[in-house]
Amino acid sequence: MLRALHIENIVLIEKLTISFNEGLCALTGETGAGKSILLDSLGLAIGNRADLGLIRSGADQGQVTAEFELPKDHLVWGVLDELDISHDYMLTIRRTLNKDGRSKIYINDLPSSLNALKQIGPLLAEIHGQFDTHGLFDPTTHIDYLDHYAMLMDMRAEVGTAFNKWKATKKALAEKEAEFERAREEEEYLSACRDELEKLAPEQGEEAALTEKRNYLKNTAAMVEYVSTAQDYLSGDKGTEAQLRSAMRAIERLGEKDDSRTPALLEALDNAYAMIEDVSSALNDIMHDLYEPDVSVEAVDERFFALKAAARKHQCMVDDLPNFLEKINEQLENITQQGDILSTLQRELIQNEAYYLKLARELSAKRKAAALDMAADIAKELTPLKLGRAQFIVHFEDEESWSAQGIDNLSFRVSTNPGMDAGPLNKVASGGELARMMLAIKVILAKTSPVETLIFDEVDTGIGGATADAVGDRLARVGHDKQVLVVTHAPQVAACANMHLHVKKFISDDNLTRTSITVLDTNDRLEEIARMLSGAEITTEARAAANKLLERHAA
Repeated sequence: MLRALHIENIVLIEKLTISFNEGLCALTGETGAGKSILLDSLGLAIGNRADLGLIRSGADQGQVTAEFELPKDHLVWGVLDELDISHDYMLTIRRTLNKDGRSKIYINDLPSSLNALKQIGPLLAEIHGQFDTHGLFDPTTHIDYLDHYAMLMDMRAEVGTAFNKWKATKKALAEKEAEFERAREEEEYLSACRDELEKLAPEQGEEAALTEKRNYLKNTAAMVEYVSTAQDYLSGDKGTEAQLRSAMRAIERLGEKDDSRTPALLEALDNAYAMIEDVSSALNDIMHDLYEPDVSVEAVDERFFALKAAARKHQCMVDDLPNFLEKINEQLENITQQGDILSTLQRELIQNEAYYLKLARELSAKRKAAALDMAADIAKELTPLKLGRAQFIVHFEDEESWSAQGIDNLSFRVSTNPGMDAGPLNKVASGGELARMMLAIKVILAKTSPVETLIFDEVDTGIGGATADAVGDRLARVGHDKQVLVVTHAPQVAACANMHLHVKKFISDDNLTRTSITVLDTNDRLEEIARMLSGAEITTEARAAANKLLERHAA
């Protein structure tokens, strides 16, 4: 419920704080006193359009603060949690308007947005007046009112879960079909890539191994050249060995002439020849070790550059080629399995669709039965309100409309006179009829509606006597379950309230027009109702009639 409303610099109100009670609160006062200011202020707090004309003349800024006290199971707490607004089950809304057009909104003292306010505002209060276009006048809300009336919200939640599951399966199937189509288009390309890579057979770490092998083979070629050159110098036709043999033959011939010194020389040369032979043998061993007939620099280069080219083609590193080949194989395997996956999803979609429709049609049947009961209950309320010839209808469209709310597309319609076609609430009835129609509907919906505060503006337009009594009685009945604020000119309605606010316009000391709102005590309330009965001059008879009205409703 609305616990308090603090208003600063709004129209004729400079600064005012009002605390509200539970039940029915009546606002009375002369025409033009400013009763609508209170409703405009509350409207700002719950997300209505900001009109810069509401800022008091001479002020740079207007501000409204509303404090709400709500049960812990109220829907608004879940919305605040989703908006990440801390609450501790307390709710304060502050909204400021500046002359430059800027507006600021604070929810529980945290800066917030108009979008957030519009999400929680309709859960807090409803304002019903002759020119409203929201609340019950918005057909998109009618299904909520019917479901609350019939206590079908839990069943509707099950339908919503089934709908979301069906929708998720439908989305998954569509995505998988698109993926399958893309995969089929790529299958030929993927197969060619697979064949190419399987033929290439890349291995993890092969690039580093080939680089090392290339460097080694390049070094080996140089080493072979050096060994071959050394062998030529030692064992070639004109090499050291041949030169030694020639020298030894010459010394042997020398010995034939004089052998006194040649044996020592021949022994030295023989030792040298043996050493050179050892070196030649060692060089042969080195040459043998370096010789790899199956490996060449050209072959290694060919492999190395083939791997590099494949990596460039597939836009990956050489070492990633084995994983890329594995991924291609997985994609091709998935393509072969797509048929099974699609068949599974199609079966799930059919099952989920059937389950959703089963629940939704059960919900629809309960709605249609409850709609008849609701129309009958509202009809009982219309006669005392001088709307006995009116007919309230919950109209269901023939075509199903699938959503988380079910398959129903419905709206409230009325016919105010026999023979007239039923039409939307705000297009068929007059302003006064609309207000009373709203009242009749609210009497029936009060116990189940999540909204805790209801405001009725000019609900008694064009009525009096017994009809005004009936309006007052029904407002009081709604006040047993909800907090009700009513702007009224009917003393019969005002007498039904358990809180009475008097709105008065006056000229302040600074010669400016101001509006004050006062909570009336018992005596002041008697005087106000007597004024409403008799006019400017309050007679004894008017006071007696006012007292009788108060006593009757007190009883």
